[in-house]
Amino acid sequence: MSLSRGTVAKWWGRWVEFGDAGLTDRSSRPLRSPRRTDAATEERICRLRRSTKRGPAYLSARTGVPASTVWRILRRHGLNRLDRLDRPTGRTIRRYEKAAPGELVHLDVKKVAKIPPGGGWRAHGRGSPKARRSRRSRRRRGGYTYLHVAVDDYSRVAYVEACDNETAATLAGFWARAQDWFWSNDMPVDAVMTDNGPNFCSGLFAELLARRRIAHLRTRPYRPRLTAKPSASTAPSPRNSSTPGASDPKTNGASASNAGSVTTTATDTTPKSAARPHHALTTSRELTPSGGPRGYLKAHHSAGHCQGRV
Repeated sequence: MSLSRGTVAKWWGRWVEFGDAGLTDRSSRPLRSPRRTDAATEERICRLRRSTKRGPAYLSARTGVPASTVWRILRRHGLNRLDRLDRPTGRTIRRYEKAAPGELVHLDVKKVAKIPPGGGWRAHGRGSPKARRSRRSRRRRGGYTYLHVAVDDYSRVAYVEACDNETAATLAGFWARAQDWFWSNDMPVDAVMTDNGPNFCSGLFAELLARRRIAHLRTRPYRPRLTAKPSASTAPSPRNSSTPGASDPKTNGASASNAGSVTTTATDTTPKSAARPHHALTTSRELTPSGGPRGYLKAHHSAGHCQGRV
């Protein structure tokens, strides 16, 4: 069997004492580590890491502990990656995971400049004569479009409307239609998360949520990353552009969506935030699991909806 007498005797003794359970693999970690760094030193290293955001070399010079040991301590406490720490406070970022579509919907408003007639710098090239001429002509500026976005936290299904403004009345009308759309796709909404903008803190919006029995969660002030999901869903890119035609010069600068148009998009419902609890939510509620649309759906409508009617 190519085994020494000592190995055979060891395994035989384990089987006699514990049976088949004694033959399973065991951890190679020692039962005692008398030379392990004491808890007070580890706490000091973790405290310096959170306050200074510096690496093992700097912390080694401050504490007198070898840099390799500092790295193992940081990894043991989950502080080895700075992108996992909240920069202002130094706390470890904890993310959340929802169990079903509709448990939490993120709301936000994105202000997008309209493309001038004939196209802007993206269509003609930055610094080109046509782009400079379009920039100098104030009369040809088209103003702004306000994209009201509702993104489901679990499935990333997004409902978007392009409106004239971001007032409380417009927001209330948008959310009434958005919730109806989620309901039509078998996604009952239990809670919404917004920032602390005046329209989201208005009495009209609060009354609408109370009438429809929807919880309202607000992010902490000066934390724009907590509303990054709606911003990411409307970020301009070749595949997801809020300014159609801007990336293709052949379109001759097609204008952006006008107020009153409605765009509803459902993408893959696979959760993107798996096993990452979040520290922004301070309340927990028992919510009823619900189903949701599967696959990819896309619908465009055109109507004078963005008038703030509830």
